Amino acid sequence: MKSKKFSFFAYNPPTSGIYTVNGFHYRYSEDFRSVKRCREYKNCGFDMLQLRYEHAYDGEEWETSNTNYMWNMAYAAGIKKLLLTDLRIERLIRPKKGVVSDICERLTEKELDELIASYIAPYKDKEGFYGFQLLDEPTYQDIPSYVAVVKSLKRLVPNAYLQVNLFPICVKIEGIDDRTEAYEKYASDILDGTGLDHICFDDYPFRREYIISGWNIRNYQIIARLCKARGAELQTVLQSFSNTSLGILRHRKMTESDMYWQTNVAMGFGAREYAFYTYMPKCKIDYAKGGDGIDGACFINNDGSRSALYYYTKRIIREMKKFSKIALKYAYENSYFVTEKGKTTADFEQTVLAEDHGACPFPISIDKGVALVTEQKNGNDRLFMIENIGNVKDELFNGAPPMKVEFTLPEGEKTFYFRGEKVACEKTGEKFVRELKVGDAIFVEVKK
Repeated sequence: MKSKKFSFFAYNPPTSGIYTVNGFHYRYSEDFRSVKRCREYKNCGFDMLQLRYEHAYDGEEWETSNTNYMWNMAYAAGIKKLLLTDLRIERLIRPKKGVVSDICERLTEKELDELIASYIAPYKDKEGFYGFQLLDEPTYQDIPSYVAVVKSLKRLVPNAYLQVNLFPICVKIEGIDDRTEAYEKYASDILDGTGLDHICFDDYPFRREYIISGWNIRNYQIIARLCKARGAELQTVLQSFSNTSLGILRHRKMTESDMYWQTNVAMGFGAREYAFYTYMPKCKIDYAKGGDGIDGACFINNDGSRSALYYYTKRIIREMKKFSKIALKYAYENSYFVTEKGKTTADFEQTVLAEDHGACPFPISIDKGVALVTEQKNGNDRLFMIENIGNVKDELFNGAPPMKVEFTLPEGEKTFYFRGEKVACEKTGEKFVRELKVGDAIFVEVKK
């Protein structure tokens, strides 16, 4: 796969407005499954839509199914790439939570193909069919059946896109105690087994009380390295929601700085596809086990109004699309960290677990916090990113000033980009100087 542009998709389509809370059904709001609502997606910058959750297909009469209804609305709104979740295909991989499937082992290749062909017959030739959202976050034990299903779909619908979304770096494999080693084996076995040229993962960095996960950057480093080795594309599901468990906030609402923090990190590691939650991802809520959503924490509130997140992410997507003309020329090479004098990455929660890739390839210093530097290459040309990956709470609550970065670049023609636009960069002697707020990044193209 060789992307010609960044791709963006919504992880959940408009809901029917009916929510199930502790087993009781409520019409919380209007039915949002409309052409008008789907145009909000397109206007925000999405070019794909996943038909999941209440719009997943389970073999019912196709013409009267929720899946077909939502499909027709989205297509009429101008979204021409639709990803479908077929629950019967999911059950071939995992019959139910915690159960390892042996169905694919018991079927011959021909029998598996015939079974899946009967499943997909009603929709595989429908206008707008782009591919499948396969079982989300497969476990390591799911891999054999996952691989078998992927190979069958590749035989049956070779042009269909297969969206593969991995767990974050928390996979357990018997006999492997090291978390990184286990995750590398998990991701490698899926990539190598399926033969796919792209891979996606979940990892939500922003926890409650303004804690940043120490595993997020490490997760990117591992997947980016695997993609580099196999010529695959890196894709990501970004945190654009918050939720609770037993009444305790687990993930905070995303600020504008948080969204820049995430999207810049992803671009720095060479991501090509970006997914966001838009409506609350689940309409079934069991507060005895912990609620799955907080109103106001997604793009669209439960009453249908747009949150602030909708508006600033719309602008960020527009900026990213503009910058993609430059970014897509380059492939990920390496990542580095720069800390203020007297500090190491072990002093920062967000980098304490990051892999050490050595010194930055050009002289650089910062006056506070920690910066992520990534290097991408195209022949002898380079695209560097310098990002302030500090914690936004310092600016929000303590009025901390931006980070001051001073750096000297390798020889070559230099072009600076900030939020999708070409910008000038102040220079003092041989050093370039830039101030970066939390989440902000400066990209520098150096052409030999």
